[in-house]
Amino acid sequence: QLDECIEQTRLLKEYQSEPSSAEAIEKIPMLSISDIRKEALPIHNTEIFTDSSKILYHDYETNGICYVKILFDVNHISEEEVPVIGLLAEAIGYLDTDEHTYQELTDEINLNTGGIVTSTELYDANDGGSYRSFFGIGGRFLSEKTDTAFKLMEEMLLRSRFDDEKRIKEVLGRVKSRLEMGFQNAGHQLAFSRCASYFDSSYRWKDLTAGIDFYRYICGILNDENGCEKLLKDLQTGHLTGKHLKSTAV
Repeated sequence: QLDECIEQTRLLKEYQSEPSSAEAIEKIPMLSISDIRKEALPIHNTEIFTDSSKILYHDYETNGICYVKILFDVNHISEEEVPVIGLLAEAIGYLDTDEHTYQELTDEINLNTGGIVTSTELYDANDGGSYRSFFGIGGRFLSEKTDTAFKLMEEMLLRSRFDDEKRIKEVLGRVKSRLEMGFQNAGHQLAFSRCASYFDSSYRWKDLTAGIDFYRYICGILNDENGCEKLLKDLQTGHLTGKHLKSTAV
């Protein structure tokens, strides 16, 4: 069996190294500049207002796949609490909920959607320099799975359990490790972002939610003997989540 595999590999390499005939090359479809339209596709944005929230609906053909992102305005958060936004973005989805363990939740997400993720977001405020910051949750799913997908997002946001100190330490350790790998692999980007954070408020926000100061925040919790306990207490009472995720979703 090993000899057969070696022989098949040899034949494949021979086939790949053979030059293609002119006839075969001519069969390759080619585009000319005239085949490419000059006009950009129109933007279809429809604003729908419901209660205190604004929904932007984009009418495009997506082959039955829905793409959704829900944004919570977090501009009201003080700078010292901004790292909590980064922490929530990293932790939600990796914790048990009232209905599922984190592994069961992962299975449900994979079975019913193409992924549900939480994130931190920045958008220009269109006033020449300032920005708006958001906590986001979004995903993609088939249209017939819409109700299930929104129930899963609701479960992640409203019923994640912040009472397992061992699990939150595992999540924080994973975040710390991922950040350290990112620092090693893209140190030049880290240095640029850090420098820019001293004179650009948007880069300062990025540093507090995903950069060096966020890393220091995570390390501070892990290195403090009572750090995780205090964090979980604040999260359980809603002192952090209730303040940070108001019902101002866009």
